[in-house]
Amino acid sequence: MSAMANPLHFVSATITGSEQYRQGDDKSAAGRPAADRAGGGAPGGTGVRGIPWAAGCGVRRLSGGAYRGGAGTVLLAGKTAIVHGGSGAVGSAVARAFAREGAAVHLTGRTVAALEDVARRIEGDGGVAHVAQLDATDRDAVDRHADAVAAEGDGIDICFNATSNDDLQGSPLVEMAVADVTRPVIKAVTTTVVTATAAARHMIHRGSGVILVMAGGRKAIPDLGGSHIAWSALTGVCRQLAAEVGPQGVRVAWLLSPGSPSPGSPAPDDANRADEGALLTERPRYDDVANAAVFAASDWARTMTATELNLTGGLVPD
Repeated sequence: MSAMANPLHFVSATITGSEQYRQGDDKSAAGRPAADRAGGGAPGGTGVRGIPWAAGCGVRRLSGGAYRGGAGTVLLAGKTAIVHGGSGAVGSAVARAFAREGAAVHLTGRTVAALEDVARRIEGDGGVAHVAQLDATDRDAVDRHADAVAAEGDGIDICFNATSNDDLQGSPLVEMAVADVTRPVIKAVTTTVVTATAAARHMIHRGSGVILVMAGGRKAIPDLGGSHIAWSALTGVCRQLAAEVGPQGVRVAWLLSPGSPSPGSPAPDDANRADEGALLTERPRYDDVANAAVFAASDWARTMTATELNLTGGLVPD
């Protein structure tokens, strides 16, 4: 992720239902619409839960009011979730699943337009989404964003890191420049440590929370460049963080996936077939990954930490 001139830049236009307004000079509570001051927007409500105004920051948020899902109880009702890399294939699927299950979702990433597309889908399904342009390698910016989210939502319940690692695959290590090998490792570890610790500080204060990341790296696979090394490194980060924050009630887990077919691919499509050696015939779809993330983030997994959710269909046996 490249450096940004303004790493914590929120889009200033704010939409609440059919009402649109822009950030004015008065950033106090009195300078905001009554619906925003009143809060709301949690499952069962109809308002919007907006991040408090801060000097130099505006917020773009989309809210469709209360989510109306299918029968049964949603798993993340009333939760506040941050999804870093929220416009990517994994991040967007996870964000939509979190919102479907009742969480207010905060999407971050480099491209506002792509994040807003995801937010509109969430809003169209009746969920609550907030959008922020953010460089996940910038610790100060990520800390400020976490502080704002925690203040708005009375804490942070879930943090999911789905940022890209800028990897280069297809060549053996002996033919690669050292910088090309180490770049994804440095990027992955940096974004995970930065985003996870920013959220963990608030989770520790509350005595609960869940930190999730895509990781793995237990199988010997050639020509993956620094990707496999990065995934292995992330499992180490997760295990250490889990040991440090577990006594304070915070859980840490990672999801291992062999990759998913493009959204919309028909089941018989070759792209959906599992790699040779897998025990099941199909690779997990992005929705499968997202549903596993929902489970891991929910109270149904309350005793699971320092562990992996294996979605490889038996390709990487435990």
